Amino acid sequence: MLWWSDELKIGVDTIDEQHKGIFDKAEDILNLEADSKPFAVKKMYQFLLNYVATHFKDEEKVMEGIGYPDLEEHKKQHIYITNELGKLVDKTIKEGITEENIDALKLLVIEWLINHISESDKKIAVFINEKKSG
Repeated sequence: MLWWSDELKIGVDTIDEQHKGIFDKAEDILNLEADSKPFAVKKMYQFLLNYVATHFKDEEKVMEGIGYPDLEEHKKQHIYITNELGKLVDKTIKEGITEENIDALKLLVIEWLINHISESDKKIAVFINEKKSG
């Protein structure tokens, strides 16, 4: 799933808006090519680095606040995504903008949107809803 839908909401407005924002950017990321202007690629990397720093911190704060039981596992996923993004940035700085690097970025973002937001983050929503009804 590479488009935003209300089914992906976790019930925390700030986090939901941030998630919607990354889905809105997904099309721009998936349209990047090896011959894209270096400025556009650099701008996208800057956006993503800033996004993960802010979003993951905010999301972890929410999970801590609600006593989310899988917080540590979720943090590991955040660390993985952040590290993989950092490796791609470093590789692109060293090698330049290559088809391999752009494809790796696209795959990371797709994995993030599909596996992390639509699966792992949905578990936060389930926990929140169970707390409300329990």
